[in-house]
Amino acid sequence: EFYTDAGDGVFALAAVDEDALGINVSKWSDPGNSTPDWTTSFLSYAVTSYGPIAVADDGSTIAVIAAPSGTDAHLLLFDTDSMLVDYVASGLGFPRYVKINADGCYTAFIALSTIVVFDRDLLSVRSQISMGFTNSAMDISGDGNLLAYGWPSLRVLGWNGSSYQELWSWSPGGHYVSRIAISTDGSTIVSCWYTTSHNTIKVVVHNVGSSTPLWTYDYPMSSGVYQESAGDVDITDDGKYFVVGSWGDADNINPEVNIFQRDTIP
Repeated sequence: EFYTDAGDGVFALAAVDEDALGINVSKWSDPGNSTPDWTTSFLSYAVTSYGPIAVADDGSTIAVIAAPSGTDAHLLLFDTDSMLVDYVASGLGFPRYVKINADGCYTAFIALSTIVVFDRDLLSVRSQISMGFTNSAMDISGDGNLLAYGWPSLRVLGWNGSSYQELWSWSPGGHYVSRIAISTDGSTIVSCWYTTSHNTIKVVVHNVGSSTPLWTYDYPMSSGVYQESAGDVDITDDGKYFVVGSWGDADNINPEVNIFQRDTIP
């Protein structure tokens, strides 16, 4: 398994790969040089699900979630040159997903059914939120003050100075959210939903200030044999454009990559 992520404002590419001995984390800063700046190995560690690595937009911070077999989630946090901390989410369960805010100050990761927000500068937990279920749909805004997560419903939380409090929630009914993206400026949230028959994707766009969607779009129905579901979603810093990558469907009805414009209903 090999996963990558990269910065936005500067070239900073990072990767985590797993082999028989454990995981290896590497970082590159020169797009013309295939040799990494550094590689660090963690014996007996493993990545357990989609989305185990995230790089801050400014390239300052790299976050990896992994764990030795059968243990709780470990957050491996690096700056551009060295490791900062190996934080263990004791008692919370295995690692599922990780996202990081624009300047790398706040990392949000899921340990089984709990979101942990970690403060890089204080090297301590900023907040811990019980989701009530286990899923990999989650994102954090550019300033770290908005969180969105969900499964049967989309929940949006805002930082009030001491904790994250729910601002609103929304559900289309009969669907489950698989991927979420918040624009860096915190204006727009995109969520991608699947059904238990796995034969369509519902794309939903919200203005952060309202639980009423700006619009929703349903992919044409497919056979579902190869589980039409969103694999990833990414959004521009200002929220005006976003791209959805899906697993595709057996009938090849829907393209695997679709680009949307927030202010134009498809």
